[in-house]
Amino acid sequence: MKRLLGKLEVWEVPSIRPLVQAYRSYCEALVALLEAAAPHTILEAFARAEAESARWPFFHRDVLVFRTSALVATGNLEEARLSLRHMARLLDLFPSPWGAAHALRIEGMLTCFAGDWPHGRKLLEAAISTFDVALDMPDALLVKYTRAKFACVYEEPWGPAEFEALTAELERTGIRPPTLAKIGETSLRHKVARQQNDPTE
Repeated sequence: MKRLLGKLEVWEVPSIRPLVQAYRSYCEALVALLEAAAPHTILEAFARAEAESARWPFFHRDVLVFRTSALVATGNLEEARLSLRHMARLLDLFPSPWGAAHALRIEGMLTCFAGDWPHGRKLLEAAISTFDVALDMPDALLVKYTRAKFACVYEEPWGPAEFEALTAELERTGIRPPTLAKIGETSLRHKVARQQNDPTE
C-alpha cells in the first residue's frame, strides 16, 4: 500500500490529476487504518477521500464502504448510519455483491451496537454467507471474527472458543486480525454496556 502511495505522490499527468489525488487520499486513509492511527486521523483521511472521489460513483461507493466501517469502529454511530444510507443509495444505482455484503456487515455491527444481538447476528451471518458463496475467504473470516467478538461481549457461551479458533485461523492464513476490531474494542464494550443498562438509550 505504501509503495502504491509513493507512486501516486509523484504521478503528474494533468488530465487525470483529480482522480490520482482522490486515489492518493484513499490510500492515505487505508494506511492510517492499517497502522491504527488516531481515530481523528483516520476519519479526516476518509472524509477527504470521500469528498474527492464523489465524481466517480463506483470509486466513491468503495470509499464509503471503508469510511462507514471506520465510523462504526470509532464509535461515531449516528454518522455511520447516515453514511450507510448514502452507501445503500449508491449500491442501488451501481450494484456490487461485494459492497452489498459489506453493507450487511456494517448494518449488523450497528444493530449489535444498538443492543439487538439476535438481529445483528443474523445480519452478520447473511454477510458471511454472501462472502462464502463468492469464495471470498478473507472477508468471510473477518466477519466471522467480528461475530465472535460480539458473541464474547454479549457473553455467549460459545463466543470465547470461536474467537480463539478464528484468531488462530487468521494467523494460519496470514490474515491480520482487523485493525477496526482493535480500534473499536473499548467503544464496543462501553456502548453495549450502556444499552444493557438503559435500553432506551
